[in-house]
Amino acid sequence: MSIKILSIHKEESISYSKTQDKYAYGKKLEKFCVSDGATQGFFSGKFSEIIVNNFIKKSALNFDSFLKLIKKSALEFNKNDYLKSENNIAVKSLLKRKSEGGAYCTFIGCHINENKAHVISYGDSMLFHIRDEKIIQTFPFNSEEELDKSAKFINTKVLVNKDILEKSHLKLKTLNVKKNDIIILSTDAISKHLLNFPEKINEILNFSTFKRFSKYITTSWKNNKLQRDDVTIMIYKHDNEKNISEITPPTKFKFKEPEEPKMNFQIKNYTTENYEQNKIEMEKIKKRLNDLETQVKILGGLIIFIFVILMISTIFQYSKSKDLYQLKNKIKNLQQLKDQSPGSDQIYIEEESRVEKENRDKEENRDDEENRDDEEKRNDEEKRNDEEKRNDEDIRDDEENRDNEEKRNDEDIRDDEENRDDEENRDDEENRDDEENRDDEENKSELKQKKNNNKKNLRKDYIPQSKKKNK
Repeated sequence: MSIKILSIHKEESISYSKTQDKYAYGKKLEKFCVSDGATQGFFSGKFSEIIVNNFIKKSALNFDSFLKLIKKSALEFNKNDYLKSENNIAVKSLLKRKSEGGAYCTFIGCHINENKAHVISYGDSMLFHIRDEKIIQTFPFNSEEELDKSAKFINTKVLVNKDILEKSHLKLKTLNVKKNDIIILSTDAISKHLLNFPEKINEILNFSTFKRFSKYITTSWKNNKLQRDDVTIMIYKHDNEKNISEITPPTKFKFKEPEEPKMNFQIKNYTTENYEQNKIEMEKIKKRLNDLETQVKILGGLIIFIFVILMISTIFQYSKSKDLYQLKNKIKNLQQLKDQSPGSDQIYIEEESRVEKENRDKEENRDDEENRDDEEKRNDEEKRNDEEKRNDEDIRDDEENRDNEEKRNDEDIRDDEENRDDEENRDDEENRDDEENRDDEENKSELKQKKNNNKKNLRKDYIPQSKKKNK
């Protein structure tokens, strides 16, 4: 068993310490895996690193064990305070908001057991099975289109909602491997490159220095043959050797920092790796819109209610002011009559009295109506109370009747039992009398029999006198 690792970070990361790709392998090289952290997530590279290390400790080759592994890794990830070392308040605030979405990553792992390779995959990382320098199988995708359609990620929020890890997107496979077969595990960017340019596979397998490998990658980036992303390739060879080769950037290796743009803003092309983050953001916006719609409906209902109250108040005030206006006009007319007609004081007084009387009658009518309403309410209340009392009395009567009926039934039962006891006693007495009578009869018959026997014996023993004399 031999393993070679080829890995390089994307240009915008500057140094390899910021790569989101993580890999791990077992001491006996029987287990190896790769995880690709999503840049848009919250410290996704840290989450990827935890997952690959936990897989090497205890491999998971079915959904239940994989779910346990992810939950364990998420718990371990959440224990760390990744914002503690950040001193910039603005950056810290942005990272805190980013942490609400959690960390994202993909995963593909392989466990070799003799001549069987057990593979588990979630997301867009891939496996290439090579025999005799030819790709004989790819997993879990066969084309770039299939890979792009299945952009799914593992998320630390699986602790809150286990349904985030969808069972349908977890892929399992068992491969038959022969001696000198090669298995490649690779992250999404280089996987697409190998799907589109399979003839490059042997060139990549033969890289032995970082210089040649990095030149190939950077050239492919410039020629748009490779997506500008972190690149990691794990190459496992099924042989009898135990060689390990890690071809990664030297400590001092860094890409040039990009020049500050001069008011030349560009929108980055949308890629599948930010699909899940955008989906979550859309869900949040949708939720906010729903909340806003609910608030608008409540506010609209409140406005309509206030408008109805104002309308009722306006109508009431209008009717009241109309009556007052008519009263003022009548008083004004009377005053004019008084001023124009001499000796009309009496008419004015009578008219004024009549108006006052009408007002009093109106007041009295309103009071009477209110009293009638109150009286009707009291009557209704009394009727309800009487009805409830009658119902209570009926219930009590029913209960008493049931109790009396039960008592009568109990008495009848007792009487029946006493009668049965009397009859049994009489029968017993009669039986005893019959037995005594039978005993008496038997005794009498026995006595009679004895008497008869005695008589017979006496007859036998008796000798008449005549016979005695003859003798």
